[in-house]
Amino acid sequence: MIDIKKCENEVRELEGKPPKEKKHKKLTRNQKLQFALQIAQENSKLRDTDENGEADCISCDEHKTRSELAGWHEHSRQFQSICLRPENINAQCHRCNMIMWPGGNVTLKAQTEQHYRENVIRKYWEDRILEMEEHLNRWIINPGKYSPTEPFLDEYIPDLIRENERLRKTKKFTPPQRKNRRKLYIKYFNQDIN
Repeated sequence: MIDIKKCENEVRELEGKPPKEKKHKKLTRNQKLQFALQIAQENSKLRDTDENGEADCISCDEHKTRSELAGWHEHSRQFQSICLRPENINAQCHRCNMIMWPGGNVTLKAQTEQHYRENVIRKYWEDRILEMEEHLNRWIINPGKYSPTEPFLDEYIPDLIRENERLRKTKKFTPPQRKNRRKLYIKYFNQDIN
């Protein structure tokens, strides 16, 4: 496949003109939020697994490997005021994750939710969970006021990337990483992470 931009730059070089630089489009707030959510979800799995990459499911307490776990949001990602909070994202096995989806067995879902709630309160203490739910209620009343702003995301994403790198260093195994978050951040945000 022919790269038109590359050909144009070669022609410009023959004409003695400087090559055109490739411009990256500025990310929208929603794209930044999705980028932050991907990192936060990965961080939750790294945080909840031990140094060998194994953890107990937050809902059923079964011991699973990292590949058998998903980052479960107790309150959906659509609730933007709390979607990035660590208390809202926990490692959960795929079976429990499927049970929690709408349209499943209502009794089994209620049991799983109850066990999840007990474990989350034990892990983070009830006051942090109540504070998170208070933020959720405020967002429901006024979503525009309590959603993460673009400047907040610009400051928060480097913290998430640093936390991801710190968590990766604590593991004996090398956690698979589909994308180098630091390089993507530099590419799309045009700034380095200190």
